[in-house]
Amino acid sequence: MSVMKQRLLGTGLVSLSILAVGLGTAMILFGQYARQPLNVENDGVIHITPGMSVTHLAKGLSEKEIISSSDSFYYYVRVANWVDDSSIKAGEYEVRPGETVGEAVIRFQAGDVIQHRLTFPEGLTISQWRDHMRAQPGIVATKHATDMDLMRAIEPGIDYAPEGMFYPDTYYYRRGDSELSVLRRAYLRMKSVLSEEWQNRGETPLATAYETLILASIVEKETGLSSERKMIASVFVNRLRQGQRLESDPTVIYGIPDFDGDITRQHLRTTTPYNTYRRHGLPPTPICSPGRAAINAVLNPALSDYFYFVSRGDGSSQFSRTLEEHQAAVRRYQLGTP
Repeated sequence: MSVMKQRLLGTGLVSLSILAVGLGTAMILFGQYARQPLNVENDGVIHITPGMSVTHLAKGLSEKEIISSSDSFYYYVRVANWVDDSSIKAGEYEVRPGETVGEAVIRFQAGDVIQHRLTFPEGLTISQWRDHMRAQPGIVATKHATDMDLMRAIEPGIDYAPEGMFYPDTYYYRRGDSELSVLRRAYLRMKSVLSEEWQNRGETPLATAYETLILASIVEKETGLSSERKMIASVFVNRLRQGQRLESDPTVIYGIPDFDGDITRQHLRTTTPYNTYRRHGLPPTPICSPGRAAINAVLNPALSDYFYFVSRGDGSSQFSRTLEEHQAAVRRYQLGTP
């Protein structure tokens, strides 16, 4: 081998050695930076907006003193994105005490955003659902959309009113989710639960699953103690079988615009589609969103010969077989007379 070739080979080996040392040093520094803890004393929230650059994110974290150097963070994220063949995702993220830069970036790449919890109890109307959602942080309201507009966006061509069509439960959402997306999940959940219960129904005078939903909504509003739910359902089922009016105060109230909380004799005498003191059969729609227990109760009610019930004032009910028994119970528990 000539002297020139030896020199060139030697220079090449030295260069490779320097490059290897440089890469090794860089990887050590990369790993050390990844293990640096974020400067966070309490849980905090950062927002990565759609289209936000790594430069902008690094600057924002530096200004909040969550990281010590925007440049170091910038280069770390660029390398991490290249190594993982990924990129940071837009969203709302929690930063936690003790979390490292590397751990945070992994969550940014995975889109591990904050999941907000939203609970709808049984017995709410669609109006109350929408008010409740709009009071939550981060849910985007569908402006100028009526309840029926939302229903048809969820299920095009549907004829049912939206009342009662959404299952009361706990749902999780991300900042920026729309009320429509939450309602769609609640609707599909109600559809599933109602189908399951309808398939397992007992003998019932109810002709359809939708009629079940209507009666379940009444039972939901009438029930004070969960242990009495099936007995209350039996009263309404017995009345339907005998062709008697349901005579339910909650249905009357639902049919009164701007109800002020005081039901009067005039209300009971006024004919509306929801006044079950004046009209036979079920009202035209549910009056709230019932839970599974109420749906199950009307499809599998207690076996009873009761046709009346009245509140005792402590959440429980007094059940009666005849009108005379019921009138005596009203005098005792409602009027306070013997």
